[in-house]
Amino acid sequence: MIERTRRGAQAPQSVAPAAPYTRAAFGSGWTDPDGDCLDTRAELLAALSTVPVTLAPSGCAVRHGRWFAPYTAATRPKARAIRTIGVRSKAITGARCA
Repeated sequence: MIERTRRGAQAPQSVAPAAPYTRAAFGSGWTDPDGDCLDTRAELLAALSTVPVTLAPSGCAVRHGRWFAPYTAATRPKARAIRTIGVRSKAITGARCA
């Protein structure tokens, strides 16, 4: 919606999100489609590492590898340093659940 100012210029108005954020609307999180105890994030980390990865003692999580961060041109050796965009941030910026 656009509102006219005193001088006739148009200024955009803030638009509220269509619905409030609810985490449940986006599912339960990372899944393990092939049933090998490594969820989708762990599978992706293993695939993108430039060296063989080290798994947690349980074998169900990636702990170390080497990943290239294209936005900073840095490499990261620990999986916890690899960030993904949070679901809440996605929802606020317009993501919709399927």
